[in-house]
Amino acid sequence: MNICSGEEGKKQMIAARETQISRVEAERIRREKLNCRFNELRSVVPNVSKMDRASVLTDAVAYIKQLKAQREELGAQVRVESQTAAKVCVASTSIAGGHHAVPSLGEVEVMIVGSEAMIRVQCVDANYPCARLMEALRGLDIEVYHASMTKVKEIMLQDVVVRVPKGFTSDQEALTTAIQRRFQI
Repeated sequence: MNICSGEEGKKQMIAARETQISRVEAERIRREKLNCRFNELRSVVPNVSKMDRASVLTDAVAYIKQLKAQREELGAQVRVESQTAAKVCVASTSIAGGHHAVPSLGEVEVMIVGSEAMIRVQCVDANYPCARLMEALRGLDIEVYHASMTKVKEIMLQDVVVRVPKGFTSDQEALTTAIQRRFQI
């Protein structure tokens, strides 16, 4: 039997008690963190069936699987739409009258606001679409205030802010048609 003398025994008992208290405190902190994380999870998962931890985890797993399925479905839709847009934008490269046919416009949008217009053109990035659009606008005597372009895969997006020419002050459709005709020449 090991019996410690007075001073040593007290030190050992204090050390053992402090270790026990620190373990209890560490466990309490761990439980608080865990409860906090479960509350966070409960707040972001919609339609939690019950408030117990097992139900929260089950509902969270089901929700994550649902989100993954939605992501896959949206990705498939984007791929289909981008393939469709590319097919619509690309025209044949036949020769007609000494001029090569250029990729057709996928989309031209014109919005007139006062004396300015916002022109948005979306097409396949082939045969320098930015230069061709600027040439078309110059041919129509349209003053350009601002132009920006963005390429997403093979699609070129162009946004141009211009001063509306006098003949097109309120006719968005006529301005759209004129730009399309000039752009494809």
